[in-house]
Amino acid sequence: GFFRDTRWATESVVLGWDRKHIFGPGYSINDCNSVDVSPNKVALVAGYDTGDLRLYSYPAISNQMTCSIFYGHCCHVMGIKFTRDDRYLI
Repeated sequence: GFFRDTRWATESVVLGWDRKHIFGPGYSINDCNSVDVSPNKVALVAGYDTGDLRLYSYPAISNQMTCSIFYGHCCHVMGIKFTRDDRYLI
């Protein structure tokens, strides 16, 4: 609706039409703690309670999309951010 075409300063909100696939089968909205969209709008990364990061093509709107999964955290990933040059995640 009303805010659909609004350009926001950041893309860190977990819920949104452009990221609806990050809640796949077996996941609830409480399982995903942080999200960021790359500055060039090519990728979306999500951090989960399971300690993994999932890298999606942006927008993540199709149930048929695949993602790359990266493990390395022992528990909840509470914050993630692309650097301005799209080279790193912090």
